[in-house]
Amino acid sequence: MESKALLIKQQIKKQFKSIRQFSIAVNIPYSTITVALDKGDRGIDTMAYGTVITICKKLGIDPIDFLPQNQNNGMLLPQEKRLLLYYSELNGKGKSRIFEQIEDMRELEKYRENSK
Repeated sequence: MESKALLIKQQIKKQFKSIRQFSIAVNIPYSTITVALDKGDRGIDTMAYGTVITICKKLGIDPIDFLPQNQNNGMLLPQEKRLLLYYSELNGKGKSRIFEQIEDMRELEKYRENSK
């Protein structure tokens, strides 16, 4: 599998005239993007997740598996990917609350996968 940074760089070059033009389009400093891409996956992985999501949305790349959004690799269902995306946009308090709600729902038989 190609690196995340390489996939992002390829999509930027494919869809925009330059990295600078892309940085203007997504309102992310040029230096932030170039430093992250130059560091490879380590640069992408240390970037704020909200920034990665902004980049991926603009390029049409899935922020979970870094595949084009119209390509289904069979690993996650679309609603599972959407759930992860929404979860990633929450702060710590929101994430804790989601876990509380999921744990409560798991205890109720009517919400379990194996219920009748």
